[in-house]
Amino acid sequence: MRSTWYFVPFFAMFLLPLGSGFAKSQAPVEVLLQPHSNGRLIVAAKVNGEGPYPFLIDTGASITLLDRALFRELGLRTEGQVALAGIKGESAQDLGMVDEVSVNGLSVSPLNVLSVRDLEVDSIKVRGILGENFLSHFDLLIDNQHGRISLDRSGALVNQLAGERLPITFDSATAARGLKARPTVAVTLPAYGSTPLTLLLDSASDTVLVRAPKNRRRTTGASASEIKVTMHSVYGTVECASWEDELRWGKFHANGVRVTACSGPVSDKLGNEGSLPTSAFKQIFVSHSGSFVVLNPSRRTMSGPEVAGLATVPARNDLSDSAGPEGTQ
Repeated sequence: MRSTWYFVPFFAMFLLPLGSGFAKSQAPVEVLLQPHSNGRLIVAAKVNGEGPYPFLIDTGASITLLDRALFRELGLRTEGQVALAGIKGESAQDLGMVDEVSVNGLSVSPLNVLSVRDLEVDSIKVRGILGENFLSHFDLLIDNQHGRISLDRSGALVNQLAGERLPITFDSATAARGLKARPTVAVTLPAYGSTPLTLLLDSASDTVLVRAPKNRRRTTGASASEIKVTMHSVYGTVECASWEDELRWGKFHANGVRVTACSGPVSDKLGNEGSLPTSAFKQIFVSHSGSFVVLNPSRRTMSGPEVAGLATVPARNDLSDSAGPEGTQ
């Protein structure tokens, strides 16, 4: 389990304009996830033409992160600081800019990045995290069932994929600070009554997490499935409650979903009431261009729908070509 971060700029004059356009170019590409990644969305990415390096795809991060050692290896300059925050507190991190970040030929340039020490996901060493200031340039088809992800800025996947379109909103907390807003969705958990919770759609989380804001309390008592758990983060530990609940999102219903509820000093500053992992679904299509999500989509064809998944450009995982201890784990 990981903490969810937001970022507060100390020196905002360096931050690049967010932009509202969604560039239409290039066919969708498919990328295989790194082997032995424990279901995490770890892909091969290049920075300023160097690499490839293992990067985690994280829709819950507003800005792209680089391992501090890689930040220095690339000769990047510190241009200011921002505060990285989670449930337990905040810490200042160095802000820089790279000329380009690319995945399987799809690139974004230039790009703000944050330098963070010792990036590790489930004991897997990664060199960076692709946040929303990179990911928002693409529509994403995350195929957890087959271990691959498609990135598209041509608009092709929007027209090809069928299913219930569930709306995305974007959190005001990060947008108000001049950073890329993160996708949030409205889901219902019976433990919190019939009013939907606003949860961050998080591709780097592995559990439904509720941050227990002061104005939202559980409407039901402890269930037989409830246990006490401890969450570990870069700020220390926090005690939480975990139980099985029912998840309701549009026409999608799932029973026996493990929910973890925690509280902390910055819970009310995060712009959402928790997080929903994309790993909870076999496939999930996240359309940044259309501001909607489709769960387990099918592909439209002339003769009828078929299972979606394949993109136009062949899938590959370039980490097999990288040398040294920072390659495939």
